Amino acid sequence: MPTTTTTMSWEEYQALDEDLGAEYIDGRAVVDPHPSRRHQHAIYELVSMLRAEATEPACVEAEWAWKPADDEFVPDVIVTEPTAEQARFTGTPLLVIEVLSPNRAHLVTKTSKYAQAGLPRYWVVDPDEETATAFALVDDVYEEVGLVHGTEEAEWGFGAGNVRIRPADLFD
Repeated sequence: MPTTTTTMSWEEYQALDEDLGAEYIDGRAVVDPHPSRRHQHAIYELVSMLRAEATEPACVEAEWAWKPADDEFVPDVIVTEPTAEQARFTGTPLLVIEVLSPNRAHLVTKTSKYAQAGLPRYWVVDPDEETATAFALVDDVYEEVGLVHGTEEAEWGFGAGNVRIRPADLFD
């Protein structure tokens, strides 16, 4: 099933069923097909790892909305400083992680918008290749600062601590 986009106002978007799993990008509701079990397993492994390794107070959530400006994204994993916000996060996260799905059409747009919003850390996990790539925002552009494959292991900072990441462990 392909990604579906529909032009609508922010008010119309807010009236949608929250279980729809849509994002609001450039004045359009963007709905992707449901993720695979492998994709979901990686998300929950990442959330568990990050929560366990946080040395500073942090909120680590799966698929929680982030509204930095006119757009609203729903990253696979989002790490923020502690917040009382419930419906959506409106500050700047410490980290966002996207687990790739077969449909990658909006990845370039989202990456560019994440940089515009000042997101300092951004990781991309590819289930097909069993890789994890870490990016850091440098002069408003993401630079690759780490890449691990399969059973390789690296330690990366996530703004509230450090975590050892080994892609193969995300998909067991």
